Amino acid sequence: MSTKDFLEKDYYKVLGVSKTATADDIRKKGAVVVWLAPDTTPVPPPDIKAYFPDLVAEVPRAFNRPVEGRLPTLWIGWGVIRPGSVASAQ
Repeated sequence: MSTKDFLEKDYYKVLGVSKTATADDIRKKGAVVVWLAPDTTPVPPPDIKAYFPDLVAEVPRAFNRPVEGRLPTLWIGWGVIRPGSVASAQ
C-alpha cells in the first residue's frame, strides 16, 4: 500500500462504521475515548466522566516531543467503553 493509498483510504467505510456515533452505537459496539492528560493519573476530565459513566480509564501514555528540552512531554489519557456497558449518555 502506498502512502497516498494509506492517507486517502476511507477507514470508516472499511470498518463499516459511521463518522458520527450515537449513544446506541457506543452501547452496542463500544469505544475508545482519548483526552489530554496533565500527568500519569488515570482519571478522565469531569465532563468525559459524566458523559461516559462506564468508562474504564487506563494509565495515560507519555509521548516525548521530537525537539527535547523545548516542549513538555505530551500525556494522552485514554479509556475503554466496553460493548454493552453504557448506562446512559446525556
